[in-house]
Amino acid sequence: MIPLRKGAQYEEIRKLGKGDHLVKLKTSPQARKKWPGLGNEVTARLLTVTRKGKVCHLLTSMTDAMRFPEEKWGICTVIAGKSNWDTGR
Repeated sequence: MIPLRKGAQYEEIRKLGKGDHLVKLKTSPQARKKWPGLGNEVTARLLTVTRKGKVCHLLTSMTDAMRFPEEKWGICTVIAGKSNWDTGR
């Protein structure tokens, strides 16, 4: 799980729940050079967590909402509460 970079461009594929979306991100030429098997786009799950008035946008590769339901992730609120990440969008 990583924070969404401020100003990151993405396309929403599907809404999985409140503050929970499946998104498509374009990969950079630098990333494709570093990881040759990486395609032009990657699919990720974007979680929006609010903790103490601060909104954090987190990306994860765990895209299956049935297998990994967001409400079961206590880690999200812990991460959002202890981080100094940019708020993203």
